[in-house]
Amino acid sequence: MIVAEQRISLPGRAQLLSVARQPLFLAYAIGPVTLVLFWLFRDMHDIADHPMWVYGLLWLIPAVLSTAATVRDAKHPTAWTLQGRAATGALATTLIIYATGWGPAVDVVYLVAAQQLVAEKGAAAWRVCRLWAFAGIAGGQIAVAVGIAPSYIRTPLDNGIAALGAVAFLYVSRMAETISADRERAWEAARVTGERFASLVQNSSDMILVLDEVGTAIYAGGACELITGMTAQELHKADLRSLVHPDDIEPVRNYLAEALLLPGPSQPVEMRVRRPDGIWRHVEAVGTNQRANPSIGGVVLNVRDVTDRKRAEAELAHNAMHDGLTGLPNRALLLKRLSDSLARLQPGAEQPALLFLDVDRFKLINDSLGHDTGDQLLVEAAGRLRSALRTGDTVARFGGDEFVILCEPPGDPVVVARRLLETFDQPFRLAGEDFYLTASIGVASAEDLASNPAELIRDADTAMYRAKELGRGRVQVFDEEARASALARVHTEHLLRGAVDRGELRLFYQPILDLRTGELVAAEALLRWQHPHEGLIGPQQFIEVAEDSGLIMMLGDWVLRQACDQATMWAANGSPVHMAVNISAGQLAHEDFAKTVEEMLRRPLHLTLELTESALIRDPHAAAERIGKLKALGVFLAMDDFGTGYSSLANLRTYPFDKVKIDQRFVAGLTVSSEDEAIVKAIIGLAHDLGRIVIAEGVETCEQLAVLRALGCDRAQGFHLGKPQPAPEDPSKLLNGTVIHQPAVI
Repeated sequence: MIVAEQRISLPGRAQLLSVARQPLFLAYAIGPVTLVLFWLFRDMHDIADHPMWVYGLLWLIPAVLSTAATVRDAKHPTAWTLQGRAATGALATTLIIYATGWGPAVDVVYLVAAQQLVAEKGAAAWRVCRLWAFAGIAGGQIAVAVGIAPSYIRTPLDNGIAALGAVAFLYVSRMAETISADRERAWEAARVTGERFASLVQNSSDMILVLDEVGTAIYAGGACELITGMTAQELHKADLRSLVHPDDIEPVRNYLAEALLLPGPSQPVEMRVRRPDGIWRHVEAVGTNQRANPSIGGVVLNVRDVTDRKRAEAELAHNAMHDGLTGLPNRALLLKRLSDSLARLQPGAEQPALLFLDVDRFKLINDSLGHDTGDQLLVEAAGRLRSALRTGDTVARFGGDEFVILCEPPGDPVVVARRLLETFDQPFRLAGEDFYLTASIGVASAEDLASNPAELIRDADTAMYRAKELGRGRVQVFDEEARASALARVHTEHLLRGAVDRGELRLFYQPILDLRTGELVAAEALLRWQHPHEGLIGPQQFIEVAEDSGLIMMLGDWVLRQACDQATMWAANGSPVHMAVNISAGQLAHEDFAKTVEEMLRRPLHLTLELTESALIRDPHAAAERIGKLKALGVFLAMDDFGTGYSSLANLRTYPFDKVKIDQRFVAGLTVSSEDEAIVKAIIGLAHDLGRIVIAEGVETCEQLAVLRALGCDRAQGFHLGKPQPAPEDPSKLLNGTVIHQPAVI
C-alpha cells in the first residue's frame, strides 16, 4: 500500500514534459549548458580568461533579476514592469557579451534577447527593448573604455563596431517591429472576422454544412437543431443520407456530384429531411464548391428551412385551382384536365364526355333562405356528386350553382349523369326543413380529335339549358334539338348587332372607395342593355354571345369611349376619379385595341383596365406582349376575380398588374368564416408584398367593410358603398349616403 502511494505521488511523464516546456525552466536549464560552453571557449582562449565563478555570477545575478521582473509582470502587468523586464534582459545580455571581450561584435544578441518579450507583449515591446539595448551597448563601451570590461577589439575600432551594431540593431528591430505590427493587425482582423463569422453562423436561420467528396459532414453550424433537430456534433457522426426522403436521395446525389465537378455556386435544390421526431421538413440547399480552398476543403451547403413557404405555396396553389366554398376543382383545373384528356385521344378510341349540371331553382332557395343557406346547399350537393363519381372522373364547380363533370372513357356518360341525378332524390336539410330539389344535366361528347374544351363546354351548356326547357330534373344529350335551342342565342346576337346604332346600350357606374382616406377614388363602368323585348339586362345575359360572335370589340369599344368621356366630363367639373373598365379576352387579343386605348389616353384621365385570367390563358405569350404595350401607354391594370380560379400566383408575377380585386365570394364570408378571412388576409399580404393595390368586391355590410379595413385592404366596392347607377353630375353621388367617410386606423 505504501509503495503504491509512493508511485502515485511521483510526477508522471506528461507532468515532467509540461514543466520542461515552461520558459522559466528553460531559462535556468540553459545556464549550466552556457557555462560549460564558456569553459571550453576560455580554455581555447576564445573569450576573456575570467574565473568560472565570475561567469557563473554574471549569468546568475541577471537571471534572478529577470525572473523577479517576469513574475512581477505576470501578476501585475504595467508599463513599469515591462520596462523592468526589458532592462534586466538588456543587463544580462550586456554583462555576458562584454565579459567575453567580444561585446561590440555580437550586438545581435540583443535581438535574440528581445524576442521572448516581443513574443509575449507584441510589437510595441520593440521600442522598450531598443531603448535598453542602446543603453546596454553604451554602458558596455564605457566599461571597455575605463578598463572594467576586456575587449579583443582595439580602440577606436571597437567603438565603430559598436556604433554599427547599434545602427544595425535599430534598422533590424524597426523592420521586425513593422512586420510584427502587421502580423498582429492581420491576426486581430482574422480574429474579429472569425468571431463575426462564428456569430453569424451560430445565429443564422440557415444551417451551414461542409461535405467532403463522399458526402460526410466535416463541418456543421448555424440552425442545425432548428432544422434537423440534431446538434452539430450529432450531424458529424450521422449518415446524412438516412435523413433525406427516399424520393429525394437520387436527385440530391446527382446535385452533389455536379457540385463537386463545377466550381462556384450551384442552383438551389429542394429536398425533404426527417427530424428525430419523425417530422419531415422541406429545405432548400445551395451548394458551393470550395474544395480548392484549403481552409474549407469541401462543398459548402447553405440549407434553409422552407417548410412554411412550401405550405403557403401549396395552400395558395390549391386555392387558385379549387373552389373556396365546396373544395371542388374550379374552372381552371377542370379545363386543364379536359385539355389533357383530349390531348391523349387516339383515332378510333372512346371519347371523353362533359356533363354540365345546374341545380334547378337554386336562385329561389338563395333569395328566399339567404346566401348562407344557398352555400350550405352547394356544399351538400358537391359532396353528393363527389361520392357518386367513378375513380378518374372530375367534378368541378364553375360558379354559382353550376357543376361540370369530366367523364373519362370507358363508360356511358348518360349512365353517369343519371346516377348523379339520383343523388338529388334524397331531400336537402336546409334551415331546419327538408327541401326536395332537382338538377338539369347536359351531356356533350368529343366528336373527333379536333374537339376543344371550349366547344365541349359550350355544347354541354347548351344541352343543359335544353334540359331545363324540357322540364328540368332530366338529362339531355347535345343533339339537333339542343342545337335548335341555341338558335335563341343567334337571335340575341342579331339584336345585339344593332344595339349600338339603336342607342340601347347603357353604362352604369359603381363607386370604389379608398379605405384609408374614406374618399371616392374610382368608379367601375358596368354595361347594361335595354333589350327590345326583355328590358334592362346585365352583361351576363349577352356578353358570352358577344364574345362568341366577335361583337365584343364593338361593345368594348363603345364602353371604353363612353367611360372615358364620362371620366373627362367629371374631371372638367372638378371631380376627377379613376375610371375602371372591364375588357375581355377578345378585346385584348385584337390588334387595334392598344391604338384605341392610346387614343383615349390623349385626354387627361386615369384609366384602369380589368382582366380575368380567361383573357390570358388562350395565348399567354401574346397576352404578355399586348399587356406590356398597354402598360407602356400609362394605363393601370387590375386582375379581376382573384381567388376564384380565374387568377393565379404565376400571373401576378408574370404580368405587370397594378391592382388585385378579391372576388366577392371571399368578401361575403369575412364575418362568418375564419377560413375566408384567412384567405383574404393571405391575398392582401401577398399582393402588398408584390407591390399591388388590393380592391375588395361585393362589400354588402358595414361589418365586412370593418374587417377589410382591419386587414389592411386598400380599396372596396359593393352595394354597401353604392349600387351601380347611371352617371350623376357629381361622382360623389355614386356613394350611398350611409357611407361614413372615415379613414381606417392604421
